[in-house]
Amino acid sequence: MNVLFIVLNDLAYLDEILEEFVALKVRGATISESEGMEEEIKKIYRRIAKNIKDIRTSKKISQEQMALSMGFTTATFYTNAESLKRDKHFNLEHIIKISKILNIDIQELFKE
Repeated sequence: MNVLFIVLNDLAYLDEILEEFVALKVRGATISESEGMEEEIKKIYRRIAKNIKDIRTSKKISQEQMALSMGFTTATFYTNAESLKRDKHFNLEHIIKISKILNIDIQELFKE
């Protein structure tokens, strides 16, 4: 049996994340068992990465500035995650940090 654990420092985000999983029809199923779930997850990664890039560039913040603000020593991971290269993507901790750095509500990163 596969189990997904999500640990959050702020419980307010839990409802948002659960709503996203409900929208993807994950109720009572594990991600690996849900038909088409892998593609749906990739679609969400693409949406988040696009929103991050759009907001970051509108605020005239470089990838390097973002990476350093997030605690990375170089921009390599950040650049790969924002462009979804080399199977890299932002995790929940990254998304929370990014929303704080960009001074936006985390929901903005999930909008279609």
